[in-house]
Amino acid sequence: MHPLFRRAFTRHVRPLTTVKDSSNPSNATSMSVSLLWAFPVVTFGLGCWQVQRLQWKVNLIEDAKSRLNAPAVPIADFIAEGGLRAPSAETQFKKVRLVGNFVPGLDMYVGPRTRGAAGELDNGGGLGGGRPIGYFVYSPFDALIGDTRYRVLVNRGWIPKDGKTVEAQSARKIDGQVEIEAVIRAGEDPSSFPENDPRVNQWYSIDVDGMAKWTNSDPILVDMISNSETNKELLARPLAPLARNGRSIALKNDHLAYAVTWFGMCGISAALIRNIARGGAGVGGRGFGAVGSSRSKWF
Repeated sequence: MHPLFRRAFTRHVRPLTTVKDSSNPSNATSMSVSLLWAFPVVTFGLGCWQVQRLQWKVNLIEDAKSRLNAPAVPIADFIAEGGLRAPSAETQFKKVRLVGNFVPGLDMYVGPRTRGAAGELDNGGGLGGGRPIGYFVYSPFDALIGDTRYRVLVNRGWIPKDGKTVEAQSARKIDGQVEIEAVIRAGEDPSSFPENDPRVNQWYSIDVDGMAKWTNSDPILVDMISNSETNKELLARPLAPLARNGRSIALKNDHLAYAVTWFGMCGISAALIRNIARGGAGVGGRGFGAVGSSRSKWF
């Protein structure tokens, strides 16, 4: 080859050979490795966030248990200007006493739902797991507070799927003024369920606002509990719904599993990236350095 052509070829090719050589990674390779480090950094941050969420959920559960163990207070304690106070994170799971009467002919059935484990304060589960399938019965209740009546929604408990017959509804009817003990609860996000159809009394979700509008009630929901002497006589009636156990609470807490997952992904990805940066085994059994060396042979 003519010397002039050889010098021109060498001047243009040698930098490319140096770029691909494993002993001297290029800026492009270094930048690629640097970008890869963003993954373990992000997953480590997500793991730390889940640890914080775990502590928040543990505190929430402990706080809820303390409210369940506290004495019931009159529903009158939750009256605000313009009506009853809507439930909040501070009032949910508080036990209350109500005096009044159930409104006949407006029962609502939410389901199909399986009965919660041991009657705990959950909203039932899916249709698997071998648990019996049925519905939760929600009834409007005219609570007497002073000289004023406030209509609230009461979850009376769970019934089997064949408990919606006319005979069963008649047997469950409660006439006259009664006193009940219940726990303040929040509803569910209706967008996560099929659309409710109040016209045929079909409720898939605990849509407190929708149910309150349908029954002309305040958007206040309470669950009757089984561990109450006040409710004992009502719950012992024939075909009465199975009320929830107010001694325990079922709140989903998967934050520890999420934290372990994110930290695990962080550790594995960091080890892989470190191996790649050192020229260790990568895709196809070769790192960036090995690939670079094989390509440099072409020059």
